[in-house]
Amino acid sequence: MSKHARIITIPRPELEKMQAFLDGKGDGSLNTIETYTVKFDDHGEGDVQIDVKVCDGDTPFVDVVMFQDGSEVSCLEPDDTLAGKYVFQTVLKDTYIVLVGDSFPGTVCEDCGNTEFYGRQKCRMDVIVDGDNNWLRNTPNDDSACYDSESPYGPYRCTECGKEIEEMARYT
Repeated sequence: MSKHARIITIPRPELEKMQAFLDGKGDGSLNTIETYTVKFDDHGEGDVQIDVKVCDGDTPFVDVVMFQDGSEVSCLEPDDTLAGKYVFQTVLKDTYIVLVGDSFPGTVCEDCGNTEFYGRQKCRMDVIVDGDNNWLRNTPNDDSACYDSESPYGPYRCTECGKEIEEMARYT
């Protein structure tokens, strides 16, 4: 059982255009208007690909389909919003996550899709010392004792799955 995540970044004007299409009326024909594809490395289940398709129909919809080794193996319920999080779980209990949007707040763990990480940070704080300037203990209210700090630095570790990364990346 493992988690795998990928990001599809769509420029804002295109995302807004596709969403406007989805919010409109369909022409009744079943057509794919646009397809966004992500591929995952072989994690023991063969090559995995997920297509996020904007489709026309009586009502336009988003069709999200998972393929393994080129064959369709699963699909999600149709959706009416393109931007979002799509999750599949395989018979071997592997989870595949696709995040779709025009930008993301920062680094996204490639293994699980989480956006929170443990990092390191230097902090200046008041402490209690003895007469020889040896540290004895922190002040009673540890949370507010830090009055100056530097920017966090890596390596970073995902709070969800533990994957370690060296640098934070921004997906825009």
